[in-house]
Amino acid sequence: MPSKTAQSGRADILVRMSPRLKERITKAASEHGLTNNDWLLDVIKDALAAHDAEVAARERKQDLESRIERKFQEIMASLAGGDLTGLKAAAFARLQEKAEATIAKWRAYAQTFSHAEPRSPIELLCRDYCDLEAKLEDVRQIHTIDDEGYGYDPDDPDGDEPEPEDELAAPGAPDAE
Repeated sequence: MPSKTAQSGRADILVRMSPRLKERITKAASEHGLTNNDWLLDVIKDALAAHDAEVAARERKQDLESRIERKFQEIMASLAGGDLTGLKAAAFARLQEKAEATIAKWRAYAQTFSHAEPRSPIELLCRDYCDLEAKLEDVRQIHTIDDEGYGYDPDDPDGDEPEPEDELAAPGAPDAE
């Protein structure tokens, strides 16, 4: 006969923890008017949502970095007249510098004129490149749960604070051996 948990469509998981951590969970759950189980489920859901957001942000960042690189290559190809394959290393390096200078020139123009519109195909590429960089910066600004101080602490791998009895007594203290 299947268990009540299996009949309800739920799954069981056993979590072993220190008594101190269980006390902390019980206290936090009661402060929120929840059972330990419901409080833990909420915490797990929140942690998974943060994890999913981090994964999505990382994928978005990788996509934007790739698009920025391709746009830079388009700028270089435009400046070279379309073909980069036959360039020697020194010419390629000069072309990279020229592309960077062209982007910087567009940035200066766009900063001077707040609603600047591209006046040429190369400026359109530069605007697109700068727009992608701005989107990438936005992705980098996303705060994760680790930024909030709730992440993994390598000095406390079980997530528990040191037990008072684990603390060493100061030398010369009555309990010191």
